[in-house]
Amino acid sequence: MTIFAVKDSGGGSMMTLVWSIIALTIFDYIFKSLPTIVATVGEVIRHKYKKSAIIPTISPAIKSRIVFERFYTQKSDDNITDAILNYVCKQDEAMDLVYNHFYLVNKEDVFELTKDLSVKVIAKTFSKEGNLLSLKFEVFSYTWSLTKMKKWVNKINKEYEIEKKNKFGDKRYFFDEYIPERNIGMPVAPHLFFTMTEFHTNKSLSNTYGKHLRIVKERVDLFVNHPEWYEEKGIPHTLGLLLHGPPGTGKTSLIKAIANDTERHIFNIKLRDTTLPEQLNDLFYNENVKLKVGMNMNQTVVVPLNKRIYVIEDIDCLTDIVLERSLATEKEKDNDSDGEEEQKINERFTRIDEPNEYSCGSYSKKGLSERQIFGSTAVKDKKKNQEERKLTLSFILNLLDGVLETPGRILVMTSNYPDRLDKALIRPGRVDINLHLGYCDDNMIKEMFEGFFGSTKHKFASLTSKEFTPAKVQAILCNNFNDPVKAYEEICA
Repeated sequence: MTIFAVKDSGGGSMMTLVWSIIALTIFDYIFKSLPTIVATVGEVIRHKYKKSAIIPTISPAIKSRIVFERFYTQKSDDNITDAILNYVCKQDEAMDLVYNHFYLVNKEDVFELTKDLSVKVIAKTFSKEGNLLSLKFEVFSYTWSLTKMKKWVNKINKEYEIEKKNKFGDKRYFFDEYIPERNIGMPVAPHLFFTMTEFHTNKSLSNTYGKHLRIVKERVDLFVNHPEWYEEKGIPHTLGLLLHGPPGTGKTSLIKAIANDTERHIFNIKLRDTTLPEQLNDLFYNENVKLKVGMNMNQTVVVPLNKRIYVIEDIDCLTDIVLERSLATEKEKDNDSDGEEEQKINERFTRIDEPNEYSCGSYSKKGLSERQIFGSTAVKDKKKNQEERKLTLSFILNLLDGVLETPGRILVMTSNYPDRLDKALIRPGRVDINLHLGYCDDNMIKEMFEGFFGSTKHKFASLTSKEFTPAKVQAILCNNFNDPVKAYEEICA
């Protein structure tokens, strides 16, 4: 600040000087503080009008929408609306339900059903007694076309109809192939038969351990939660696994964990040389399943193809068809040699049992050959028909990865000798994950220990040479379920 000297000539000159200095000081302060004052005033103005200001937001455009309305006073069923409502109420995203003779969405706000679908309850009406009279809600999408949404509605409705018919509810079942006794001369059924047992397990991918299982967890998550990835890439939506390793390394446990996490039924297939192509076709492409219940072989249940896991355990022991072709050829030569000897013996006994002109007319047909009973032409036709219907490796390969796709299919094979299997059977595309389950390493033992007892400071080192299987480690943990120190000592002993 600049101060000018003024000569004092008496009167008020001195006071004038003082006031001039004060005025200049104030002006200088205001000038220097002006930017701060302007900013403060602007902030006050913005804060004052912030609440009243209308800031336009651009919402994404709804691409498709279907409104469902259900009148419960009418006696007729509305299966489609009931199917969608049943599906919505099963999802955790619904969060808030009320029970009024059945579950009902109580949430008023829009909520995401899936990453592509959202739901909003529009209106509910109740009687004076509190009974639900009507419900109106909508399902909409920002990404799906109306055609795709209608396909989804039809899919949910179909699953709901099957659920009502089978009355499975939330239960899962183990379908074990049953091999009926075959009477000579009787035609073979064109479908397989199964027994059905309720399936329970506490196994999950979250409580199976080992770094080698990371790929399984990732692929199962991709398969279940991101089917659109397969659609975008043009890849069949199927998942095939080949599990191999010593006994007790967790092959069966992994199958149970996958079935549990994907909420699927297990179909245990006993593939054999007498299995017919049409039987496998029926199993892989037909939702109807034939059951053996007591003496009844005609009961049928419907199990959607995408709710199944097909399991073929020890596939290398079940049939020679799937073996490496050079191995299968060697085995065929051995079988042919045995077959020639068996044929000579059969012919010898047939000649002995054949009736002659000196025998009496009454004799049992047990001693007659098929040629004598049915004639030579019939026998030739029968053998030709059997050859045509015989299961082949080519058929199995086309079933797994041919022109006809089965979206949602999961197939798990186990083997003790994977190197004996034909390379075409286990190539990528038919087998997505070729996984060796071996003995536990140090990290896997620590994971299992901490999964059982919680975090630990114990050191697990140099245990690989002991060849612990997961089954053995689990047995030690269970035997010492309340004593982690003793469990640790037993593992490291």
